[in-house]
Amino acid sequence: VAGVFVSTLSGNIEPDDLIAVSPIGGVGQKKVEGASGQKIVGIANSAFSMNAANAEKISLPNNGDVYMGLIEIEILVSGSTDTQQDDEVSALVKIGNRIAGKPVSLGQVVITAIVMIVAFVVSGALLFGSIKGSFTSIGRNPLSASMIYRGMVRASFISLGVMVLGVAGGYAVLIL
Repeated sequence: VAGVFVSTLSGNIEPDDLIAVSPIGGVGQKKVEGASGQKIVGIANSAFSMNAANAEKISLPNNGDVYMGLIEIEILVSGSTDTQQDDEVSALVKIGNRIAGKPVSLGQVVITAIVMIVAFVVSGALLFGSIKGSFTSIGRNPLSASMIYRGMVRASFISLGVMVLGVAGGYAVLIL
């Protein structure tokens, strides 16, 4: 919760109204219905109108008389906008932000996904080849089963190592 200067530029503010950035520097306003791309900064905890105790009249050249004053709002940390495309992109970026513990770009998230997918595909190919080759070898020479099983275990550990390296590489891309 924080105190924020707001204006009646887009109408009176009621509790639970979304507060957006206004054209007046450092002052918020009620979110304009139907306008796209507004940056939302918080949710109003109290009402504000020209009749508020702390309302001061300001004359603006293009907008006429506007009332400004201080109200408390709940700050929205995400700083989201109300555009649909931003919401779709931000879902991936939010996951990346949580994993990295800091803001990341969409490019970092995409590169991380590619690195991890490649690592899992290579690991799966190693496992598949190891298991298939082991069964074929045991079928041809059952007496060498213990040696073949040891080789299969080694290949499994190598595959696991490739997966771990892929996850570590993806994480490294996110935190850099």
